[in-house]
Amino acid sequence: VREGVSVEGIERGGTGYILDTGREAVAAARIVLAGGAWLVLMARWLGFDLPLGCLVNQIIVTERMAPFLGSTIGVARRRLTLKQAANGTVLIGGGWQGDGDPQRGAVALIPKNLRGNIQLARHCIPALDGARAVRVWLGLQDKSPDGLPVIGPLPGRDDAFIIACGH
Repeated sequence: VREGVSVEGIERGGTGYILDTGREAVAAARIVLAGGAWLVLMARWLGFDLPLGCLVNQIIVTERMAPFLGSTIGVARRRLTLKQAANGTVLIGGGWQGDGDPQRGAVALIPKNLRGNIQLARHCIPALDGARAVRVWLGLQDKSPDGLPVIGPLPGRDDAFIIACGH
């Protein structure tokens, strides 16, 4: 594990892989590609073209509220999720997307999409009516064509694995 170091490329080498960090070459017998929205780029280093897309989730955090939501709620059609943290804030995420991609990163919130997410959250959970948003941000996430998670060895490589969210 190398904290604060990014991998810039991976090549087959010896009995495993050589990871190029830009500062040093790191040898690894096995690798797990779990790069989220950047997974497509990482797989290309090994010659794989994955059919994954990218979600640019707009995340909203409300002010603290009395506990009312004991589990995570998912709204399937719009892929919106709602969950209340231990401190009482409610996280509203997914749904209508923001602007960005793996190359440019998180570019911009889209106000009309934020309004859509808030309106849907309030429709599903009336207790959110009147709650104020205190923070918003963007989060990039990988997306498989069928929305199911992708996990396992890369074809023909017993020593290289992939983990993708799906969503």
